[in-house]
Amino acid sequence: FQAEDGIRDYKVTGVQTCALPISESADALYNNAYATSVVVLGQAHPRTQEIAGLMAELFTAAGAYDEAMSMQALISAEYEAVLGPRHELTLASLLNQASTHEAAGDYTSATGLLEVVCSAYDGAYSRYHEQAINCWSYLAGLYRTAGSLNESEKIRQAINAALAASTEGINEWALANMMQLADIYYERGEYLQARELLSGLILTARQINAIDLSYTGKAYLARTLTAEGALVEAEVLGEDVVGYGATAWADRPVQYYNVLLELGAVYQRRSRLAEAEIGRAHV
Repeated sequence: FQAEDGIRDYKVTGVQTCALPISESADALYNNAYATSVVVLGQAHPRTQEIAGLMAELFTAAGAYDEAMSMQALISAEYEAVLGPRHELTLASLLNQASTHEAAGDYTSATGLLEVVCSAYDGAYSRYHEQAINCWSYLAGLYRTAGSLNESEKIRQAINAALAASTEGINEWALANMMQLADIYYERGEYLQARELLSGLILTARQINAIDLSYTGKAYLARTLTAEGALVEAEVLGEDVVGYGATAWADRPVQYYNVLLELGAVYQRRSRLAEAEIGRAHV
């Protein structure tokens, strides 16, 4: 899953999902390596499981989700049998299964599995552990994507409580989570609540020198102001974000292009069509 403005990406797989034909040579290579590893090292050997994981990534990248999930289920079963249900590798393999369900658009299976995995992290480490919080954050984001805003909000609030109890002062991790909470308010049309929360978060981010995060908050705030019809304020804020993102977000083109598009929409609504066209030309 994509990292959420400061919340670290927790998936162990690294292949982006896209519906591409499976390369026959890659498939044959992995199958041969897997078969050899099973014979030489054994089914449960970490190297064998690593190769199986690469095969699952290949299937996922090609959109062959059933094959990927079958392979991932075998990996999880092996890890659980050898290492136990709460071992880090077992839980990470289950996260990969949830990610594949997500890629396939099966949010019900993905969220159901994540509920189990995140609870297991709580039991194995504690609700306050980084891995547990990352897992719950992933689940909150997935509920948000699936449109289950109330469920997402409950988890975000629980993360806030866990971070407040386990960390000293305000940090970027907590601010990023709160910005995701503001995004939920925005999606529900609670613009005033979203705006007030974001305004405070942006100020706090600047106070702790989290400059990049403050601009992420500004991007959220500009979008909220646009929804409220405060187009002049949204334009000023959007131009500030675009100016910053042009260089600072060079490695995050999707985030930058999104703010360009949102600023272009503001220009269009204000009948500044020339500026809107210039913005679209950069996308």
